[in-house]
Amino acid sequence: MSQERILIAEDESRVAQALSRALSLPEGGGYAVEAYESGEEALARLNETHFDLLITDLRMPGMNGLELLDKCHEVSPNTGSILITAFGSPQIEENAARLAVDAYLTKPFSMRTLVQTVEKTLQARSQKLNRQPRVTLSDATLHGVQKRMETLRQDAGVHSVLLFDETGHLLAESGKRGDFDAAAFLASLGNAMAATNAVSEVLGDQEAFDLHFYEGKQYEIYSARVTPQVFLSLLMDKQGNNSRIGMVWLYLRRAITDLRNLIASATSDEKIRKEWEEALRKDYSSVEVDEPAASPSTKDHKAVLNYAQAKRLGLLDQDLPERN
Repeated sequence: MSQERILIAEDESRVAQALSRALSLPEGGGYAVEAYESGEEALARLNETHFDLLITDLRMPGMNGLELLDKCHEVSPNTGSILITAFGSPQIEENAARLAVDAYLTKPFSMRTLVQTVEKTLQARSQKLNRQPRVTLSDATLHGVQKRMETLRQDAGVHSVLLFDETGHLLAESGKRGDFDAAAFLASLGNAMAATNAVSEVLGDQEAFDLHFYEGKQYEIYSARVTPQVFLSLLMDKQGNNSRIGMVWLYLRRAITDLRNLIASATSDEKIRKEWEEALRKDYSSVEVDEPAASPSTKDHKAVLNYAQAKRLGLLDQDLPERN
């Protein structure tokens, strides 16, 4: 399991150092901690990488803690949050509740209280994320998806192709990932893709194509939405690769169309399978597997599969020739 990452925003440097030290020690959880003395700096870092938890002071010059929490939920909705303040009030508590703050600490507090609060918050967030439904693909669908991803990887000349859901859970991959924290990488991409879903919902266009592009010293990353729950990312090693963004996007868009069809077909097949199994439970004799003749008698059947559907569901030998 990867080390949990904590981001601290505290304008008093001595306090920030004390919090960082307490949480980075083995007795305090041994977390990977980064601390910044302004909300603006913390937000910039949050935009660059994933953190499991944000701890922020309320009153800071410039962006205050509530404003930072508001921005945090936009760019990283799966990041937990703890608000620290020496000026507690019903109004602040109301604002904290509105921003779905996981915990609220009033100064002064002991480091033991801080460590316990952080531990409980991370455990609660982890349980919440684990309860969220994740996308599952059947073996047949996964095989088709991976085959299409491998074709995309070769056509676009990229290092790796990753398919993941909105929680950052890896569904399939082709190629080899780089030397970095893959869990944090995918979680960060999942956060970024959540904003794309929000835009699509506002515009009422669930079939839109989009492209997120990142260019660093070592890697170029292309990410796009396949469905509201599934996303695709291409990782390209810049050394010795002269691919252009236009060509990569062309290959990516074609692949997304094919992947959408594969996933949609799998969903349709699953619906057919469930209807067929339900019919078998009710009355086995009422189900016809072969292609039915066009006659009024077919209306009496509870579930009818044509030849192509039965073959696709594995009810017939896959080596049998197709029928028109």
